Amino acid sequence: MRTKLLSIIKGPAGFAKTSVALAWARALESPDCRVAWVTLDPNDDVPTRLLFSAVHALQRASEGLGASVIAMISENSLLPIETPISLLINELAELDEDVFLLLDDYHHLTEPAIHQGLSFFLRNAPPNFHLVLTTRSDPPLPLPRLRAQNQLLEVDATELRFDLSETDRLLSLEHEAVSSSDVELLHSMTGGWPAALRLATSTSAHTGGGLASYLRSRMGLSPEINDYVEDMIGTLPAALVSFMLRTSILDRFNASLCDSVTSTRSSKEMLASIRKRQLLMTPLAGQEQWYTYHPLLAEFLRAQLQSRYPDEVPELNRRAARWFASSEMWMEAVEHALAAGDVQEGLRWIEKCAMDLVKRGELLTLLGWQRRLPSGVMREQMRVRLAIAWGMALAMRFDEALALLADIESDLVSATANAREEIAAECQTIRSVVIALQDDSGGALSSRPPHRRNGFPPTPVSSLRETDTRRSPTTHIAQTQDTRRQADRVAQGRPRPR
Repeated sequence: MRTKLLSIIKGPAGFAKTSVALAWARALESPDCRVAWVTLDPNDDVPTRLLFSAVHALQRASEGLGASVIAMISENSLLPIETPISLLINELAELDEDVFLLLDDYHHLTEPAIHQGLSFFLRNAPPNFHLVLTTRSDPPLPLPRLRAQNQLLEVDATELRFDLSETDRLLSLEHEAVSSSDVELLHSMTGGWPAALRLATSTSAHTGGGLASYLRSRMGLSPEINDYVEDMIGTLPAALVSFMLRTSILDRFNASLCDSVTSTRSSKEMLASIRKRQLLMTPLAGQEQWYTYHPLLAEFLRAQLQSRYPDEVPELNRRAARWFASSEMWMEAVEHALAAGDVQEGLRWIEKCAMDLVKRGELLTLLGWQRRLPSGVMREQMRVRLAIAWGMALAMRFDEALALLADIESDLVSATANAREEIAAECQTIRSVVIALQDDSGGALSSRPPHRRNGFPPTPVSSLRETDTRRSPTTHIAQTQDTRRQADRVAQGRPRPR
């Protein structure tokens, strides 16, 4: 910072921008530095008023600095802003010390003349002058030129967000003993958002039961955090709030998906505006142009959407489901179809991805969908039920797998002869895998499916049997680890990572 002309600390509300700037100001205090501070508000959005406030702050840091500038503004406030700025630049150049001017909450300033005047200042500033801004969005200043000249320092939400170890240290200030699982849970809930961490830590320290009880009783937004988010959203343009509400149904999104959900063509511009305002929207690593809302912001937006526009929610989910299906992203297509109440569409897409889910060890996703569907509807989905049976077998849930196989076989009466033979053969194959994994090789041999007349076993219904049943039982056991980890996450109330 000492070597940069401009330093910008930018991030959403509650990301401790002012705290960081104050820490910098304290660190700069020395005989060879002069530090001036101005806290801005919407009333400062007048060029001469802002310059007047800045020069007064500089005078407090360095006695006599800017006296001629104040006199000039007092005599004629209608002068072009560049005139008094030029006078200030000359006075700064005469000082031996470095001068740091910190402008807090620069996002309150929208007057173009202010940005033009400050750009003029930065183009002509002497080497001993340094400007520090805290802001919620990129200011309209010559940032590309300053980057190219290595004269710009930028600190954004990525650096301001608390990591796990910082969350642990913050909690230790208020709580004597905190388990690592509670630290991880709070960090996951808040996404490292400093304001949410501070509110949760402080509130839990003054409630009965401590942090553990607080976290488990308030998995959603606490009243304190809800008020904070509401205040932040309340300052945004109505069109942007409307966009954020309607896209909050999405766990992840890009411009094309948002266009489909909102039935607009402005999503690219809206997302750019959210990024510029640093509004708790994070780009997804390794997924170009895909984003996600901060968990607490997403929860707030969904609650607001349900409260304000409940009749729109099914149709928004329906549009999302169709977009995901057209992109062959079946899991998300199913989720949004079920959320929209489109059971038949959901079932059609479940069949497309069921075996892939089993192969990836995501049995719990399948079981979750099964619980959400009417039992009578699921009984007709033989292929999906076979996939679930495979998943249960590979997850070592042997009794459940065998019970489901018996259930499937009892429903074969209504199937055609060819389908009945194929499904019965696959049931026998799954049963053999169960017995093999139970280390009963004799039982596996006796349970194998009958051979066809040409000496070959029945054609497999799914590719899983082709790729997996030829492997050893230890390979099957290794494949179940992801499923077990999923079960642990669900038991602890943590979401499945995407």
